[in-house]
Amino acid sequence: MEEDGGPLHQLKQAMSSILGTWLFQYPDDFHQPPEFPCLKTIVAYVELSMPGSDLEQQAHLLLAQLEQLELPEADSDAPAPEPAGEAPLDGEPAPALLPATAPEPEQRDALSCEAAASSPLSAVDPGPSSGPPSTLP
Repeated sequence: MEEDGGPLHQLKQAMSSILGTWLFQYPDDFHQPPEFPCLKTIVAYVELSMPGSDLEQQAHLLLAQLEQLELPEADSDAPAPEPAGEAPLDGEPAPALLPATAPEPEQRDALSCEAAASSPLSAVDPGPSSGPPSTLP
Protein backbone atom coordinates (compact mmCIF):
# COMPACT_ATOMS: atom_id res chain seq x y z
CA MET A 1 0.00 0.00 0.00
CA GLU A 2 1.24 3.49 -0.88
CA GLU A 3 2.30 5.54 2.12
CA ASP A 4 0.75 8.97 2.68
CA GLY A 5 2.74 11.56 0.81
CA GLY A 6 4.02 9.06 -1.75
CA PRO A 7 3.97 9.84 -5.47
CA LEU A 8 0.59 8.21 -6.09
CA HIS A 9 -0.98 10.02 -3.14
CA GLN A 10 0.48 13.33 -4.32
CA LEU A 11 -0.85 12.72 -7.82
CA LYS A 12 -4.35 11.98 -6.48
CA GLN A 13 -4.22 15.11 -4.33
CA ALA A 14 -3.21 17.23 -7.33
CA MET A 15 -5.93 15.72 -9.55
CA SER A 16 -8.51 16.22 -6.82
CA SER A 17 -7.53 19.86 -6.42
CA ILE A 18 -7.56 20.57 -10.16
CA LEU A 19 -10.83 18.77 -10.85
CA GLY A 20 -12.48 20.22 -7.75
CA THR A 21 -11.56 23.75 -8.77
CA TRP A 22 -12.80 23.10 -12.30
CA LEU A 23 -16.14 21.71 -11.07
CA PHE A 24 -16.70 24.55 -8.57
CA GLN A 25 -15.56 27.53 -10.59
CA TYR A 26 -16.54 26.50 -14.12
CA PRO A 27 -19.66 24.28 -13.87
CA ASP A 28 -20.91 25.62 -17.22
CA ASP A 29 -18.01 23.80 -18.90
CA PHE A 30 -19.89 20.58 -18.13
CA HIS A 31 -23.33 21.69 -19.35
CA GLN A 32 -23.50 19.48 -22.44
CA PRO A 33 -27.05 18.14 -22.57
CA PRO A 34 -28.53 15.67 -22.96
CA GLU A 35 -25.76 13.18 -22.08
CA PHE A 36 -23.16 15.38 -20.27
CA PRO A 37 -20.21 13.32 -21.60
CA CYS A 38 -17.37 15.31 -19.98
CA LEU A 39 -18.95 15.33 -16.54
CA LYS A 40 -19.78 11.62 -16.78
CA THR A 41 -16.13 10.95 -17.72
CA ILE A 42 -14.99 12.81 -14.60
CA VAL A 43 -17.57 11.00 -12.45
CA ALA A 44 -16.29 7.64 -13.75
CA TYR A 45 -12.68 8.68 -13.10
CA VAL A 46 -13.26 9.77 -9.50
CA GLU A 47 -15.40 6.69 -8.79
CA LEU A 48 -12.43 4.51 -9.77
CA SER A 49 -9.56 6.62 -8.48
CA MET A 50 -11.05 8.39 -5.45
CA PRO A 51 -14.10 6.45 -4.24
CA GLY A 52 -15.93 8.06 -1.34
CA SER A 53 -14.08 11.35 -1.75
CA ASP A 54 -15.60 14.81 -1.49
CA LEU A 55 -14.73 15.24 -5.16
CA GLU A 56 -16.83 12.20 -6.08
CA GLN A 57 -19.80 13.60 -4.15
CA GLN A 58 -19.30 17.02 -5.75
CA ALA A 59 -19.21 15.53 -9.27
CA HIS A 60 -22.37 13.47 -8.63
CA LEU A 61 -24.13 16.55 -7.22
CA LEU A 62 -23.25 18.70 -10.25
CA LEU A 63 -24.43 15.94 -12.61
CA ALA A 64 -27.74 15.65 -10.72
CA GLN A 65 -28.22 19.43 -10.81
CA LEU A 66 -27.53 19.65 -14.55
CA GLU A 67 -29.79 16.70 -15.31
CA GLN A 68 -32.53 18.31 -13.20
CA LEU A 69 -32.19 21.54 -15.20
CA GLU A 70 -32.79 19.57 -18.38
CA LEU A 71 -36.00 17.88 -17.16
CA PRO A 72 -38.32 20.86 -17.84
CA GLU A 73 -36.85 21.24 -21.34
CA ALA A 74 -37.35 17.54 -22.08
CA ASP A 75 -41.01 17.69 -21.02
CA SER A 76 -42.67 19.03 -24.18
CA ASP A 77 -46.21 18.75 -22.72
CA ALA A 78 -45.74 21.63 -20.28
CA PRO A 79 -44.12 24.88 -21.42
CA ALA A 80 -41.34 26.26 -19.26
CA PRO A 81 -42.47 29.16 -17.04
CA GLU A 82 -41.46 32.60 -18.29
CA PRO A 83 -39.55 34.97 -16.01
CA ALA A 84 -41.75 37.75 -14.61
CA GLY A 85 -42.05 40.72 -16.93
CA GLU A 86 -40.61 38.99 -20.01
CA ALA A 87 -42.89 37.65 -22.72
CA PRO A 88 -41.56 35.49 -25.57
CA LEU A 89 -41.44 37.11 -29.01
CA ASP A 90 -43.62 35.62 -31.77
CA GLY A 91 -44.68 32.76 -29.49
CA GLU A 92 -41.13 31.37 -29.37
CA PRO A 93 -39.70 30.24 -26.04
CA ALA A 94 -37.26 32.63 -24.39
CA PRO A 95 -33.60 31.65 -24.84
CA ALA A 96 -31.81 30.07 -21.91
CA LEU A 97 -29.94 32.55 -19.77
CA LEU A 98 -26.19 32.08 -19.72
CA PRO A 99 -23.55 34.03 -17.83
CA ALA A 100 -21.92 36.84 -19.81
CA THR A 101 -18.67 34.87 -19.85
CA ALA A 102 -20.17 31.69 -21.31
CA PRO A 103 -18.29 30.61 -24.45
CA GLU A 104 -20.00 30.62 -27.81
CA PRO A 105 -20.78 27.17 -29.29
CA GLU A 106 -17.66 27.34 -31.48
CA GLN A 107 -15.50 28.13 -28.46
CA ARG A 108 -17.20 25.45 -26.39
CA ASP A 109 -16.22 22.88 -29.04
CA ALA A 110 -12.59 23.92 -28.62
CA LEU A 111 -12.93 23.34 -24.88
CA SER A 112 -14.59 19.99 -25.37
CA CYS A 113 -14.15 16.88 -23.33
CA GLU A 114 -11.85 15.34 -25.92
CA ALA A 115 -9.36 18.18 -25.48
CA ALA A 116 -9.54 17.92 -21.69
CA ALA A 117 -9.30 14.13 -21.69
CA SER A 118 -6.06 14.22 -23.64
CA SER A 119 -4.23 15.90 -20.76
CA PRO A 120 -4.44 15.18 -17.01
CA LEU A 121 -6.93 12.32 -17.02
CA SER A 122 -5.23 10.32 -19.75
CA ALA A 123 -1.85 10.70 -18.07
CA VAL A 124 -3.16 9.23 -14.82
CA ASP A 125 -5.31 6.39 -16.11
CA PRO A 126 -4.46 5.54 -19.73
CA GLY A 127 -6.45 2.32 -19.56
CA PRO A 128 -5.36 -1.04 -20.91
CA SER A 129 -2.93 -0.72 -23.78
CA SER A 130 0.09 -2.39 -25.22
CA GLY A 131 1.96 0.92 -25.42
CA PRO A 132 5.06 1.90 -23.45
CA PRO A 133 4.81 1.86 -19.65
CA SER A 134 4.00 5.04 -17.79
CA THR A 135 6.88 7.30 -16.79
CA LEU A 136 5.23 8.22 -13.50
CA PRO A 137 7.49 7.41 -10.50
